[in-house]
Amino acid sequence: MQKRKLLVTHHAPDLDAIGSVWLFKKFHTQKYGDAKIAFVNPGSRIEEYQVEELGVDLRDVTHVDTGLGEFDHHQKERASTDICATSLVHA
Repeated sequence: MQKRKLLVTHHAPDLDAIGSVWLFKKFHTQKYGDAKIAFVNPGSRIEEYQVEELGVDLRDVTHVDTGLGEFDHHQKERASTDICATSLVHA
């Protein structure tokens, strides 16, 4: 199992962002227990140079509640459903 070294969420995190990061770190400890946390502007993804500055490989980054990825609920197709980032992490 590849360890993820960086969790990325948005600045001024709301309860959804905080809860999502907490779930990863608390219940997925083998993969995320030692992960660093970084912040980006809402809706953004972390830039490659920022990842390099943190000493992390881009493949070891997980975006949560931002970046329109697997653990973000802001995509157009998810807008009308009762989904939040925390529920995507918990699933």
